[in-house]
Amino acid sequence: MDWPVAFLMLLRLVVLLVGLILPGALLLRALSVPRSLAGSFLLSSALLYLQVLALACLHAPINALTLPLFSGAASLGAIFVLLRRGGTGPAEPAPPAPPLFPYATRLGPWLPLFLLVAAGLVWRVASSTPGGPEAQLRGSYLAAQMLRFHTLDFYPAESAGDFLKYFWPESNPPGGASLSAWCFLCGGSTQAQWTIPVTLLQLLSLFELVWTLAQVRSGREAARWAVLLAAACPLLLWSFLAGQGQLTLAILALVFYLERISDEGTGRWLLPAAAAATLAGSAREYTFLYAGLGVAVLLIHPVGR
Repeated sequence: MDWPVAFLMLLRLVVLLVGLILPGALLLRALSVPRSLAGSFLLSSALLYLQVLALACLHAPINALTLPLFSGAASLGAIFVLLRRGGTGPAEPAPPAPPLFPYATRLGPWLPLFLLVAAGLVWRVASSTPGGPEAQLRGSYLAAQMLRFHTLDFYPAESAGDFLKYFWPESNPPGGASLSAWCFLCGGSTQAQWTIPVTLLQLLSLFELVWTLAQVRSGREAARWAVLLAAACPLLLWSFLAGQGQLTLAILALVFYLERISDEGTGRWLLPAAAAATLAGSAREYTFLYAGLGVAVLLIHPVGR
């Protein structure tokens, strides 16, 4: 491969990862919420999905200029808040940020085993076409058609012409497709390999949330075993590789953020919780129930009690 081509691909990958992490990280910082890979990825993913949803409802074109609008606006808003706060200090002191991968340095003698599993996962994801029919149809193919026609007016298909653009009769929210569309735009190609970073970020976020939730509930030793058990569960890992990880990750994050709201009684965790509920709702047509779950928890444990 020529060096200019390799450099361009690397640059595309950097832009892809920045779009999936930076907007959420800036929002967490502006909210005085401890930064984490999982929170940054979830918030950035929710912004992309909401942008696709807004463009679809407005029948507006979906392209490289319109897709990152929400993410760009949220990033600029967060930067403005941080700059305004710089002279006077944060309105609410933020706790020290945990390491990006807190489990990586605290697994003790089990770290080599976890690294071996992680290396196997990276090889498995990178050496084959990501996902099964779920990821290829509802994620990659729908995203490719969305970018090809610059619209989602054909989805869900109703007329004969719609079925020519997307032949599968369903109406799942385009949550996975919004992430795939961002990957394809950054990659300049609709090859499924460009969605590999999404799968890897989902897996890393899963391990981070498992560690953090277990540590908060039962301590570091329980967190070590929880991460190792998650890494050793073939069905769990296969579900992520098959394109089912978004719902699992969103539910786990929703549980974690709702617990933080209940324990602290502050509103700074509301936006991450809303992002988790949004992503859960973007995975299946029935998952609006998780938003109802979040409202029920807040009614039982209102912020500020």
